[in-house]
Amino acid sequence: MNCRTYALRALAAGMLGSAVVIATSGQAIAETDAGVSALSNAIPKIDIAGTYAPFVYTSPTLGCGSNGPFTFTAASDAGGTAGNVGHGQIRLQGTPAYSGAPMASGLVIAWLNVTTGANGVVPVDDTDSNGTPTLGRVVDSGSGTVVASMAGSVTYNDAICHVAPTVGVFTVAR
Repeated sequence: MNCRTYALRALAAGMLGSAVVIATSGQAIAETDAGVSALSNAIPKIDIAGTYAPFVYTSPTLGCGSNGPFTFTAASDAGGTAGNVGHGQIRLQGTPAYSGAPMASGLVIAWLNVTTGANGVVPVDDTDSNGTPTLGRVVDSGSGTVVASMAGSVTYNDAICHVAPTVGVFTVAR
């Protein structure tokens, strides 16, 4: 057993009032498997994150860096509860490594569902309730394998980030 298993079993035994003896010199270990099972069954398993998958590489970004005019932009997809999307949809988003709230998004997504042939080119123009760009976009791609590319610019109060293209391959559930 590893340390994580010892800790989980000790936690389970403590919460359930069972005795657990852990010996470090290779002695027999008395433990309560029923306590671990009971704790595991008592904890609700909720999908609070959904799924996230990064694009294949971070995108070189010019015009807005903390140490000169160069930084990177991380792009990802979010499915399920993570992206607050429905069946046959995918949420794509990008975030330059630059501090501050974006003022405008000039990012564009080109996507192709290689399973169905559906495709499109859409602006990344979702905003929050205050009108601030979220740098994300929900795409009605249909289920299947989706290849997507993101590039463009993000305007901040004191800089404009020019994002070079990045590409990702994602599976969209039905």
